[in-house]
Amino acid sequence: HWFTDPTLARAMILIVNTWLGYPYMMIIASGMLQAVPDELYERVPVSAFRTDQDDLQELLPARQRSAHKGCFGHLLVVGGGLGLGGAALMAAQSAARSGSGLVSLATRHEHVAAALTRLPEVMALGVGSGQEVVPLLEKASVVVAGPGLGNSAWADQLMQQVLSSDKFQVLDADALNYLTSATDRYSY
Repeated sequence: HWFTDPTLARAMILIVNTWLGYPYMMIIASGMLQAVPDELYERVPVSAFRTDQDDLQELLPARQRSAHKGCFGHLLVVGGGLGLGGAALMAAQSAARSGSGLVSLATRHEHVAAALTRLPEVMALGVGSGQEVVPLLEKASVVVAGPGLGNSAWADQLMQQVLSSDKFQVLDADALNYLTSATDRYSY
């Protein structure tokens, strides 16, 4: 399973970031998130590259014709607070399009119908509390947390469960904001 290999998991992150087209570089240092000013691009040598088809073929082996999505891991997207469901949907769609195996979405109950309409291949599940996400975390190979999560008691409960799990984690958007505000409360 390519999700269990850290090198290939990093390749997946590059694919998602390239596909979403993030407009600026970010640095995470000691739990703090900082945007890098544009003028630094000219002074700092490039330490990353954009992946293309040849890079992917080298990193990701060809799949057998008899393979099915259950053979390639289970990605869980945790996000989509009230009024913010689109970000979580886009993350789930990116994962499904880029070759993830099973893709599940843990979001507010209010967003499930829209998710199933737009992405019937994604297993969309409504969760009302952190306890409801625990069984979903147990089944996942990797967790993407943060897209459209928001800043609420609901988001806090979900992030506590995600961060206490032993799964590979990709923290994005509001999950990074949560980390910066939670450094006084938790140690990672």
